[in-house]
Amino acid sequence: GWATQDPEGALDWLEENSDTLEPEVAGRVRAAAIANAFATAPQRAVKMALALERDQLLGVAGQLRRQRQSPQEKLDTLRLVQGQLDPLPSEPERIGEDFVEEASSGQLLHGILLVGVGQSLSRQSFEASQGFLDSANLGASEQAVIASGLAEHSGELQDPGSWIPWIHEHSPGARSDELVSNVVEGWTERDFRSTADWIGDQPDGTLKEISTYSFAETVAPHEPASAASWAATLPASENRQELMQRIHDHWSGQDSEAAAEFAQQYDLNLIPPPPPDPP
Repeated sequence: GWATQDPEGALDWLEENSDTLEPEVAGRVRAAAIANAFATAPQRAVKMALALERDQLLGVAGQLRRQRQSPQEKLDTLRLVQGQLDPLPSEPERIGEDFVEEASSGQLLHGILLVGVGQSLSRQSFEASQGFLDSANLGASEQAVIASGLAEHSGELQDPGSWIPWIHEHSPGARSDELVSNVVEGWTERDFRSTADWIGDQPDGTLKEISTYSFAETVAPHEPASAASWAATLPASENRQELMQRIHDHWSGQDSEAAAEFAQQYDLNLIPPPPPDPP
């Protein structure tokens, strides 16, 4: 459309005529034009993006996801406009679930552009991405946001098994566990055999435990016996018991005898599952 072919022209027209359009239509056109203007007039695009309401700025983020630029092109754009943006928190731990709500518009746009770098990285080989990451001179907080971008677009990862340790290493605290779990869940749904082989090859430690937990939880509704075997490899904990309880609930509807033996073996404190929702 016009906002793609001539984003600056579309912005010029919008500045003069936006009052003649329905607000929803004007918002969509403005978001598309601003997103595409990042390739041709990034300073102007940033200025206009920062004047948007927060929900409109997130609309720009959605449009930016459609762009097929390389990671280097996206990072070059960010560096060009970085002086117009607010810096990210210096502590990566502050970049978590609440970041979108707590960040200033300048920080939010900074993060949106970095998430775009992560999305572009997800589309190329891990080896090529490593070369970029080694030379990009990224700070710890920038790496944390890129890790979030990779996890958010994990369905596009060419080699999830190579990326998961990187995401785990460069994401802060509990956020790391959450992102790894989400990537493993998606990979399991797409190719559970490759995921299982990868987990089996991992050394003992936190990363393997998080991945095993996510894998077992994901396959439990369909393959409870397999899920039970994987769950049994986890260290004893309250979380493992809760996982085994859920596995039992799935299993009991498919093979009550095997589920009962499983419950007895692991001393599960059985709680009847809630009744199904009415039709």
